[in-house]
Amino acid sequence: MIPIVQDKVIELTALKSRVLDLGCGDGSLLKRLKEEKQVTPLGLEFSIDQIQQCVLNRVPVLQMDIDKGLQAFEDDQFDLAILKFTLQEVRQPLLVFKEMLRVSHSCVVVFSNFAHWKIRWNLSLKGRMPITTELPYEWYNTPNIHLLSIRDIKLMCKQERVNILNQSFYGDHIMDKFFNAMGWHNLGSSTCLIHMSRH
Repeated sequence: MIPIVQDKVIELTALKSRVLDLGCGDGSLLKRLKEEKQVTPLGLEFSIDQIQQCVLNRVPVLQMDIDKGLQAFEDDQFDLAILKFTLQEVRQPLLVFKEMLRVSHSCVVVFSNFAHWKIRWNLSLKGRMPITTELPYEWYNTPNIHLLSIRDIKLMCKQERVNILNQSFYGDHIMDKFFNAMGWHNLGSSTCLIHMSRH
């Protein structure tokens, strides 16, 4: 995860809260949250290699396919659920989205914005599925099966009656800064973070 985005997630996390990280990877974010915010962490991960890294990072982790739901957890069992660069990889994103909001008081979703101007530009000029820093795969080997934009996730929040508490938009290019300064985040943000809650 981009360091500035990881810093934002840590900023949004309450001291000594219960945190669930879906698709936690090597557990590095949970390790930081444990050290800096004294959270009670739990990671969910499917990859055995990544689970081994979590163990090395001393982060508690369960092997779980989040596409099957989170039935193992009770309503509001966690204070914060985190889903970073994973929503576009799951087969049932709406189910995962609803389950996150069921088991946690609030959620943070971080994703690559497929409506970013670089992606639109490359698709228009080259006529091929674009390859970017955030989406570095060819069409035939990408894990991303549900590409989304900022407008898409905001519409989903509206349809599901979810409150957006905080949103942050990221992009390094000078054009990103211009578009974001104009409020055109769907064009200027290669990465987006949305903090949301049903409550």
